[in-house]
Amino acid sequence: MFLLIQKKLIMKKNFWLFISCIGLSILLATSSCEKNLPGEWKAGAQLQNNEGLNIPKPPPGLCDIQSFQLAKNTFESIPDNGVGEELNFPKLIEAFRGMNNIQYDAQKSPVRATLSFPDSVCQFTYDNEGRLVRFSIFVPAPPPGQMDKYEYFWKFSYTTSSITISAGYRLLTDGNLSDEFLTGTAVLYLDNINRVIRRVYSDGAYDRFEYNNKSDLINIFSKPSTGPEALRLQFAGYDNRQCFAKTNRVWQLLLNVNSDNNPRTVTEVQNNDIVHIYTYQYNSNDLPTEIREQYNNGTNVMIESLIQYICPN
Repeated sequence: MFLLIQKKLIMKKNFWLFISCIGLSILLATSSCEKNLPGEWKAGAQLQNNEGLNIPKPPPGLCDIQSFQLAKNTFESIPDNGVGEELNFPKLIEAFRGMNNIQYDAQKSPVRATLSFPDSVCQFTYDNEGRLVRFSIFVPAPPPGQMDKYEYFWKFSYTTSSITISAGYRLLTDGNLSDEFLTGTAVLYLDNINRVIRRVYSDGAYDRFEYNNKSDLINIFSKPSTGPEALRLQFAGYDNRQCFAKTNRVWQLLLNVNSDNNPRTVTEVQNNDIVHIYTYQYNSNDLPTEIREQYNNGTNVMIESLIQYICPN
């Protein structure tokens, strides 16, 4: 009888020792995994854009943009210092008015997309370091026997503190592509956290960009090749949600958008102080999906832009 009771006590002790080992293993595994998670995913971490919520949001960059329908670039009108056409800025902005079915490579970089104007596509090319070196827009080929522009391109070269943009086009005749015709160049100068602070053109004209301490753009100054610098655009009333361009450095470069958040007002200082008012709709990842612009130039214009994303569940 004594031996039977002792045997039962030993079995009971081993059972609780087994349970304790399992609990310790789970605790250690949880602690180890949490150390490898980005800050916003850790239990109890403070969420920058959702202070009142306890639901973790994916870190910036996990959502990929699937399509753009931008009526215009919220952060910048076409430069009015006489060099917008040389760098094909109107054509570049036009691509984002209807860029669809954006495809990404394994490094989460966009490689190809269809455009809303008929039979047109765009293509992205990178160097060995994953930096964008060429963005091309291909339009429909001209009829047989005719010559016309077929590829518009923007090329990028890099130093530690600047990026040089070269814009141009190539012609197509009966399937034969011409050499490159360059139309303009500019140099983007970067600060110590890689924001564009100045864009200088080949004729000496430039645009200068100022940011606040939250890394949001607040002023754009412009200077023509001859004449003084003047304040052109002012940005204010930023929300605390992530700017769409922050999802990928390619969108930041092509649209020259370096702000972390989204402005609610933009004032055209050199155009009778017209104030553009922006309102946003967001998805569950706090990214803007709908941008509504309203301004009163006598007609109370309303402009709508749409952005679609693919985000992890």
